[in-house]
Amino acid sequence: GVLLYCSLLEAMGLQSAIVWSREHAIVGWKESGAADAKWFYLDTTKVDQGTFEKAMEWGDLFVDENTGKPEDEFGILPIRDLRAQGITPLE
Repeated sequence: GVLLYCSLLEAMGLQSAIVWSREHAIVGWKESGAADAKWFYLDTTKVDQGTFEKAMEWGDLFVDENTGKPEDEFGILPIRDLRAQGITPLE
């Protein structure tokens, strides 16, 4: 689900990212080209359990709970950076 959301957001002109921990992954996005733009987060597994806004709250909570963990336990992988490395969703 995260890869699908990232691809759709990218097609809409937004900068998307996989936001991951060892146990879970969510999607993040911000306006492309705006270095200081705010990141938004969405837990795609929560979309069917309530409102879109609630799934965004879960995304924010996920980031808050994992921020500060070591690099091998939590990270944000911008899709455009992955594509620049030759990594695509089909691989």
